[in-house]
Amino acid sequence: MKKEKNCRIRAMTEEDLDSVAKIWLDTNVEVHSFIPSEYWKGNLTSVKGMFLQAEMYVYEENGEILGFIGLDQSYVAGIFVKSQYRSLGIGKALLDFVKEQNEELTLHVYQKNEKAVHFYKREGFRIQRKMTDKDTREEEYLMEWSKGSGVEDHAQILLRTANLSDAPRLLEIYAPYVTDTAITFEYDVPTVEEFRERMERTLEKYPYIVAVRDGRIIGYAYASAFAERAAYGWSVELSIYVDMEERRSGAGRKLYDALETILKEMHILNVNACIACPKEEDEYLDRNSVQFHEHMGFRLAGEFHDSGYKFGCWYNMVWMEKMIGEHTDQPLPVLTFSQVKDKVTGRILAE
Repeated sequence: MKKEKNCRIRAMTEEDLDSVAKIWLDTNVEVHSFIPSEYWKGNLTSVKGMFLQAEMYVYEENGEILGFIGLDQSYVAGIFVKSQYRSLGIGKALLDFVKEQNEELTLHVYQKNEKAVHFYKREGFRIQRKMTDKDTREEEYLMEWSKGSGVEDHAQILLRTANLSDAPRLLEIYAPYVTDTAITFEYDVPTVEEFRERMERTLEKYPYIVAVRDGRIIGYAYASAFAERAAYGWSVELSIYVDMEERRSGAGRKLYDALETILKEMHILNVNACIACPKEEDEYLDRNSVQFHEHMGFRLAGEFHDSGYKFGCWYNMVWMEKMIGEHTDQPLPVLTFSQVKDKVTGRILAE
């Protein structure tokens, strides 16, 4: 039987200290590669003492701590997430949790930690000034967020149905996945016209939706037929691509949650995902997609070995599945997206 995911954010206890300290050390060594690892290791003991005095919250899933956030009044001492669980919205969830409790927040972030700087900007923090960390001599930013400043609205992600006129922007998002990764086994970037035709075929029956922030599309997802035979009608395959610079924005989760709700309205019962999977992670492929799907409630259904050859390497392919409806003796007939579009527009999708 599939184990249900039980996620919560709670206050750290003394029993959590070793787990939290390990996440702190591992993350700093990995993310701040421009600082000698001995610096972090040498500060571990004193930091553990500080953790016990600070306001600390952990993100826990099925009893395992996956990440944490530390506060000193309204100062964010740091957000740390286990490497294999990054890009799944955990950091954002922790930050949103403390935003609810504070009118304003401040933090320091190393200038060279570009992903973190981008994350905080996306979450409404503004750079106040540039400084130099007295211990490491590394340049850093002082960043600030305040409730009601209007920045939160600036960062909101809206979902809507894709239009064929979106094809050029969606292709911009997709192209780096073709040229720079083994996430897709496609070799050549399709033309805009080819991409538009793919969209049109999908929209004849299935949902194709985009995530938009500040009027700019930052990701998209769609469903397609799992197989051609009629008996497969209650099953679909899902695909999702998020702008490389927005992969920690929470857009992926929002897109998948919306797709699942729409597909339930269409009486779809099974959602499947075909995912490229490395035997060992390399510069072209990691296991983030598999972990994202696990976090969204999918389970591994099967693995095919050496199924795709790209960049001089053979990659495996896995199928993951999620049941989103009850399988009865008389299932309801499957509806098309156009038949439920009005019902979900305004409730799930923007006008």
